[in-house]
Amino acid sequence: MSTVYRVKVPYAGEWLTSNKTSRYQHGSKGWRDATAVACRAAKLPQGLTPVTIHALAYYTGRAPVRDLANLYPTIKACVDGCTPLRISTRNGKRHTRGGYGLIPDDSDRHVIGLPTWELRRSDTQPYLLLEITHHDAVEHPDGYAVRQWSDHVYAAYILTGTAGPYGRCVGTADSRPAAAALAEQYLAGPPTVDNPVDTGGAA
Repeated sequence: MSTVYRVKVPYAGEWLTSNKTSRYQHGSKGWRDATAVACRAAKLPQGLTPVTIHALAYYTGRAPVRDLANLYPTIKACVDGCTPLRISTRNGKRHTRGGYGLIPDDSDRHVIGLPTWELRRSDTQPYLLLEITHHDAVEHPDGYAVRQWSDHVYAAYILTGTAGPYGRCVGTADSRPAAAALAEQYLAGPPTVDNPVDTGGAA
């Protein structure tokens, strides 16, 4: 089962595009902070994993880009605003990154695939709508979880040992039972004469 969370991010002054890389560092903070504030105002949960992310960029007037891929810097800045706030000091200056903590971080351990996005025209004002889909997990007492990534893709996660609080993906399958079998085989250890590997049904 999956849950979709939506948050409206106010327009942060300008759309960041791949053609404006020299201004990215300054402009990204505006989108990052706006996303964190919007998530906090919406009282969204924190620590969601794994997730997929889709964005709808609503613009007025002229489209901000002709090539949709050029809008990636804006999307990246908003995704950064969904990660936890991190504070560091470099050359005597205080730097912040991230913001709300909706997701633990934006690595492929927690975000499935790359974010996707599309452009839509707005009749009122520009803004960005983030859609974060949390793919639920079914945990098993033996130390694994099966997470549904999509309609026909299920991932096996190991929750024990040094796998960390969110588990480590050890394979995918086309059904929940097949993914569970992958996890059980992984926990059972290397195949032996008494413990052969059964790959039936696994992707």
